[in-house]
Amino acid sequence: MKAVLQNVKTGVVSIEEIPQPILKPGNVLVRNVCSLVSAGTEKAVLDFSKSNYLQKARKRPDLVRKVLNRAKNEGLWQTYKIVSNLIDQPIALGYSCAGTVIEVGAEVGDISPGQRVACAGLFVATHAEVVSVPRNLVVAIPDGVAFDEASFVTLGAIAMQGVRLASLELGESVLVYGLGLVGMVAAQLASAAGCRVFGVDIDPAKLDMVTRMGCTAVPLDDSTERALLQATRGYGVDKVLLCAATKSNDPIERIPAMTRQKGVVVVVGDVSMNIPRRDYYEKEIDIRLSRSYGPGRYDPTYEEGGTDYPFAYVRWTENRNMVAVLDLAAQRKIDLAALVSHRYEIANALKAYDLIEGKSGEKYLGVVIDYPAAGTAGKTAQLRPQAAARTASNNDISLGVIGAGNFAKAFLLPAFKARPGVRFDAICTASGVSSFSVAQKYRASKTTSNPDEIFNDPAIDAVLVATRHDSHARYVQKAIESGKAIFVEKPMATTMQDLDAIREAYLASEAAGRKPLLMVGFNRRFSPLSLAVHNLVRQRGEPLSMVYRVNAGFVAGTEWVQDPTQGGGRIIGEVCHFIDLMTYFCGSLPTEVFALPMLRSGRAVDDIASITVRFADGSIGTVHYFANGDPSLPKEYVEVFVGGLAIQLSNFRSVSVHGGRLGARSRYLNQVKGFNEEATAFVDALRAGGPPPISFAELYAVSRATLAAVESMHGGRPVQV
Repeated sequence: MKAVLQNVKTGVVSIEEIPQPILKPGNVLVRNVCSLVSAGTEKAVLDFSKSNYLQKARKRPDLVRKVLNRAKNEGLWQTYKIVSNLIDQPIALGYSCAGTVIEVGAEVGDISPGQRVACAGLFVATHAEVVSVPRNLVVAIPDGVAFDEASFVTLGAIAMQGVRLASLELGESVLVYGLGLVGMVAAQLASAAGCRVFGVDIDPAKLDMVTRMGCTAVPLDDSTERALLQATRGYGVDKVLLCAATKSNDPIERIPAMTRQKGVVVVVGDVSMNIPRRDYYEKEIDIRLSRSYGPGRYDPTYEEGGTDYPFAYVRWTENRNMVAVLDLAAQRKIDLAALVSHRYEIANALKAYDLIEGKSGEKYLGVVIDYPAAGTAGKTAQLRPQAAARTASNNDISLGVIGAGNFAKAFLLPAFKARPGVRFDAICTASGVSSFSVAQKYRASKTTSNPDEIFNDPAIDAVLVATRHDSHARYVQKAIESGKAIFVEKPMATTMQDLDAIREAYLASEAAGRKPLLMVGFNRRFSPLSLAVHNLVRQRGEPLSMVYRVNAGFVAGTEWVQDPTQGGGRIIGEVCHFIDLMTYFCGSLPTEVFALPMLRSGRAVDDIASITVRFADGSIGTVHYFANGDPSLPKEYVEVFVGGLAIQLSNFRSVSVHGGRLGARSRYLNQVKGFNEEATAFVDALRAGGPPPISFAELYAVSRATLAAVESMHGGRPVQV
C-alpha cells in the first residue's frame, strides 16, 4: 500500500509502497478515503528533521542529556553508532483520517466492517491507504458528514478540548488568537456555544474567512488591543483561546492587555511561554494548558489498551470529544468543509508538503489527501520486493526478522548484518513502516506484516524475533514446530505456562529426531570481558559469591515494558540477563530464589528489588536491581569472589582483579556487551549444525528462576526453581 513517510535523519518526505499494517486485538483496520495534513504539527516535524545536529540538540536538550550520559558510560563511538542507527529511519506522517472499516479486532464489539469511521492518533491514523487504529481512537461518522469533513476529527477534538477548558458561558466574549485550522474550528465552537467571538490573525484571508463564519475579525497590529477593549466596553475579553504556533513570545506578552480582570487564557497552540508575571498577576489571569484532544491522551491503557474512563466521572474523553465534533458538523453548527483549501491524491501527496513548506508560494488552510477507491492495498499483507537481494551462496544464512523496534535497530540487526554470509530475506513488523526502512537498509528482498509469511517460507533458515515480550513464547513454539532455528530476544517467556509449553515443544522436537536450535539474546555472557572472568574463576573449581548491581533507571508505569501483559514487568524483562550471567560464571543451574522488593507506603515497588539466587554447586549471587538512581552512574557493576580472588567487572568496559591476573585484555574504550559475539555464536552453530551456544537446560532454568523471583517478591518467601 502507499504511505507518506519521512526520514528522521534527512527530513526527506516520500511516498512508499509498504506492507499493510496488521490488525491487532482491540484495533480497527480502516481503508482510508481522506486524511488531513496538519500544517502546524507536520511542518514542525519537517523543520525538526531537516535541521542539523546542533539545531536538533537545541530543540531537544532532554535527549542531549541522555546521549551525553550514554557516551560517558558506554563510550563515544558506541553511542554514535546507536544514535545513528536509530535516527536513520522513517516515520509515518499524519494523525487524522477517515475511511471505511475493513475488519475489526478481538474485543471490538461496537464497530462493524463497512462502517464509516474517523480516526485519530500519531503514528496510527496516518497518510496511508490502510491504517490499524486502537478502538478508543476511532469514532463512527454520522449521516450527512462527508469523509473530508470527518478527516478533521483530530484537529476538531484539539479545538474542542481547548474550548472545554475555557469553561465558556453563554454571552461571554472569546478571543481566538491564531486562525490556523485549530483556531478556525475553535472559533466556530465558541460561536456555537453562544459566545461573541473575536478572531485575531495577521493573515487577511483568514480574517475574511472567520468573518464569514459569523465571528468578528480583528487584524493583528498595533491597534489590536485598543480595538478589543472598545468592543468589550473597556473590560477586555472574558476568555482567550491561544491557538497560534510561534516561537515568538509576543502573543503571551500581548494577551493581558486584551483580557479582563480574572479572565482565562487557554494555551492550545505550540507557543513560547515566557510569561510576564506582573501583567498576569495584576489582573489575576488564569492560565490553563490544553493537552491535545482530551482525557486519555498519552495514557497507553486508554489509547492502546482500550480501557475507557467511566462516563459519569470523565464526561469528555478524547474519544467523546471526537464524537462531539462530528455531531456538531452533522448538525451544521460548524462548517469543516469550508476549511479545505487544497486536495491531492495519495500518489501526488508530496505536493501537499511542498505547499506547507512554502515552495509553491500559495496560501493554504486545510489540505486533504484523497485515496482512490481501488487502492493497491489488499486485505492481507503480502511479501513485497523492496531491494535487490544479494545472490545466495550455499553457505549463506537466510534470516527472517519479526519485530524491528529501537533495540533491534540499534543492536541486533547491525550485529547480524556484520556476520559474513548472513542475509536478511524478510522483515516483518506490525505497522509495516519499520519493515520498509529495515528492508532498504539491509537489502532484504521482502517485507510483510504477517509473521506466518516468514515461518512458512522454505527459503528462510532462521527467525530473529525482537517483538514485545508477550509474543516471544508464541514465536518460539512456532519456530520449533516449523523446524526453523530461532534467535529470540529476552525474555523467552513471560509466564510459567508459556515457558513449560516451550519445553514440551522442544522435547517433542528432540524426540522426533530433530535438533532444534533455540537461542535467547543473553548477550552479556558473550562479552570478551565476561569470557575472561569466566575462564579465571573456573580455574578455582569452587563455588562463587557474586554481587550484581544494576542502576536500571526510572521507567514510567505507563510504558509497555511495565505492562503485566505486554512486557511482563521489568524483572521478567531484564533481570533474566543478570541471572544468566551469574549462571555462566559459576557453571551451575539456579535452584532457589528469594527476592525482596522495596516497600513504598507498604506496597512493593516492582522494579526496585534485591534478588538472591542459590545455584546447584553451592554458589550464591545477589542482583540489586534499582530503578531509583541517577542515570549518570554506569548501569552495571559485577563483583565475583572465589578462592582468594576478588574481581570487579564495570559496565562491560573494564575488569580489575585483586589477588590474581586476568590473563586477557581488561579494558576497552567503548562498552563491549557481547552483541557481535552472540550473533557469531548463533550463526556458527546454525552453519555447523552443532549444539546451541547456550544449552536448553540453562535457558529453561534461567527463565524459571526469573519467573520465580517475581513469585518470591509477591509471596515473601524463597521459591524453588
